[in-house]
Amino acid sequence: MTQALGADTGSINHMEPHLMPINARKYKAIKSAVVGELVKQGWTAPREFDMEHTYHCGSMEFETAVGGKDATVRLEPFFGELSLFGHYESKGQDVLSTSRISIPLEIDQPRYAELIEQFTKDVIARVDQSYARRLHLSRIA
Repeated sequence: MTQALGADTGSINHMEPHLMPINARKYKAIKSAVVGELVKQGWTAPREFDMEHTYHCGSMEFETAVGGKDATVRLEPFFGELSLFGHYESKGQDVLSTSRISIPLEIDQPRYAELIEQFTKDVIARVDQSYARRLHLSRIA
């Protein structure tokens, strides 16, 4: 994916036609609110560089039969809105490939909390069903 910050407009411009330009300041404000809610739900906040220059919003470590593995989350423009996407590899597959929630551009903090809580519950449920995680959970049960 190609991404450049528009110097004169302050917009994030994308080569893909389904991605919309969004004011960089607005994106950063929404991302900051989303990351704050993710941290409240147990996610680890991204490094400062990632907050400023990438879509990465956090990670959550899961203990598995093969050791700790991270789920990651990113906030991207997607068909006229922002969407939160998850990623977690298990047996060569992204078990969170269909985990996505829409984050409206105009939203209040309680709604962020609600959306992020539901997203986190979905991520945990899906990761818990992955092969190495299921093995680990069955061993500690």
